[in-house]
Amino acid sequence: VFGIEIEDHDGPVSRPKPSAVPFPRELTAKDVRRLRKRMALTQAQLAKMLEVSPAIVSAWERSSSPLRLHRRTRAALEKAWRFMLP
Repeated sequence: VFGIEIEDHDGPVSRPKPSAVPFPRELTAKDVRRLRKRMALTQAQLAKMLEVSPAIVSAWERSSSPLRLHRRTRAALEKAWRFMLP
Protein backbone atom coordinates (compact mmCIF):
# COMPACT_ATOMS: atom_id res chain seq x y z
CA VAL A 1 0.00 0.00 0.00
CA PHE A 2 1.06 3.68 -0.11
CA GLY A 3 3.55 3.72 -2.93
CA ILE A 4 4.51 0.06 -3.03
CA GLU A 5 4.12 -1.77 -6.32
CA ILE A 6 2.44 -5.14 -6.01
CA GLU A 7 3.18 -7.93 -8.45
CA ASP A 8 0.31 -10.00 -9.77
CA HIS A 9 0.13 -12.65 -12.47
CA ASP A 10 -0.17 -10.03 -15.22
CA GLY A 11 2.73 -7.82 -14.07
CA PRO A 12 3.09 -4.88 -11.68
CA VAL A 13 0.03 -2.99 -10.51
CA SER A 14 0.44 0.76 -10.86
CA ARG A 15 0.65 3.01 -7.83
CA PRO A 16 -2.22 5.32 -6.95
CA LYS A 17 -1.75 8.92 -8.07
CA PRO A 18 -0.92 11.42 -5.32
CA SER A 19 -3.76 13.65 -4.19
CA ALA A 20 -4.16 17.13 -5.62
CA VAL A 21 -5.86 18.14 -2.35
CA PRO A 22 -3.20 19.42 0.06
CA PHE A 23 -3.04 17.91 3.53
CA PRO A 24 -4.71 20.39 5.90
CA ARG A 25 -2.54 22.25 8.37
CA GLU A 26 -5.21 21.71 11.03
CA LEU A 27 -6.94 18.36 10.66
CA THR A 28 -10.62 18.30 11.62
CA ALA A 29 -13.19 15.62 12.41
CA LYS A 30 -14.61 16.05 8.91
CA ASP A 31 -11.17 15.44 7.36
CA VAL A 32 -10.62 12.19 9.28
CA ARG A 33 -14.10 10.91 8.51
CA ARG A 34 -13.70 11.82 4.80
CA LEU A 35 -10.38 10.01 4.57
CA ARG A 36 -11.68 6.94 6.42
CA LYS A 37 -14.76 6.71 4.19
CA ARG A 38 -12.64 7.18 1.05
CA MET A 39 -10.42 4.32 2.21
CA ALA A 40 -13.57 2.23 2.86
CA LEU A 41 -12.45 1.48 6.42
CA THR A 42 -14.35 1.15 9.67
CA GLN A 43 -13.20 3.18 12.65
CA ALA A 44 -11.70 -0.01 14.08
CA GLN A 45 -9.75 -0.71 10.88
CA LEU A 46 -8.39 2.84 10.70
CA ALA A 47 -7.46 2.64 14.38
CA LYS A 48 -5.53 -0.57 13.78
CA MET A 49 -3.73 0.95 10.80
CA LEU A 50 -2.71 3.99 12.88
CA GLU A 51 -1.98 1.95 16.01
CA VAL A 52 -4.52 3.81 18.14
CA SER A 53 -7.72 2.61 19.79
CA PRO A 54 -11.07 2.66 18.00
CA ALA A 55 -12.29 5.01 20.75
CA ILE A 56 -9.64 7.54 19.70
CA VAL A 57 -10.79 7.47 16.06
CA SER A 58 -14.38 7.87 17.24
CA ALA A 59 -13.38 10.85 19.40
CA TRP A 60 -11.51 12.43 16.48
CA GLU A 61 -14.58 12.13 14.28
CA ARG A 62 -16.80 13.77 16.91
CA SER A 63 -14.39 16.58 17.76
CA SER A 64 -15.54 20.15 17.21
CA SER A 65 -12.02 21.62 17.24
CA PRO A 66 -8.84 20.92 15.24
CA LEU A 67 -7.24 17.62 16.22
CA ARG A 68 -4.06 17.37 18.27
CA LEU A 69 -2.18 14.36 16.94
CA HIS A 70 1.10 12.67 17.76
CA ARG A 71 3.72 13.25 15.07
CA ARG A 72 3.72 9.57 14.02
CA THR A 73 -0.09 9.48 13.72
CA ARG A 74 -0.17 12.73 11.76
CA ALA A 75 2.52 11.41 9.39
CA ALA A 76 0.54 8.20 8.78
CA LEU A 77 -2.65 10.15 8.10
CA GLU A 78 -0.80 12.48 5.75
CA LYS A 79 0.63 9.55 3.81
CA ALA A 80 -2.83 8.00 3.45
CA TRP A 81 -4.28 11.40 2.48
CA ARG A 82 -1.80 11.87 -0.38
CA PHE A 83 -2.86 8.63 -2.04
CA MET A 84 -6.54 8.35 -1.18
CA LEU A 85 -8.12 11.76 -1.75
CA PRO A 86 -8.74 13.21 -5.23
